[in-house]
Amino acid sequence: MNHRGCNEDILILCKSLYTINHYAKFKENKKELYKLKDKVIRKLIKEGKATVIGLQYSRTKSKMRNHSVLLIEISGYYFHIYAINEEFNFFPHLGEMSKKQNNLSKVKYITALKMLNLYLEEGYHQ
Repeated sequence: MNHRGCNEDILILCKSLYTINHYAKFKENKKELYKLKDKVIRKLIKEGKATVIGLQYSRTKSKMRNHSVLLIEISGYYFHIYAINEEFNFFPHLGEMSKKQNNLSKVKYITALKMLNLYLEEGYHQ
């Protein structure tokens, strides 16, 4: 267990998600990276290792309009993924996106890709 009480597998996934999210902002394959992030987070939710806190508004810089995203908590770390239609009726809307930031170090980009894809293929062996 680390200082936040999560096991090392979850911590590595959080660091990998954080890294991919950072790179997705300026990589050409941003759609693929965001899709990978979404798949991993939704699998963690399904397995009970992540919790949906609610919906928040997110302003896109390019379109300057609000859209709603899901705020997800994974062992004390927070991430956003795009909400799908059914989720708008299921989760509470929390308003504007908080400025809360994760205090995570990044892992190497290639390592992050490998860890997230490995998790999707195999899951955990706990």
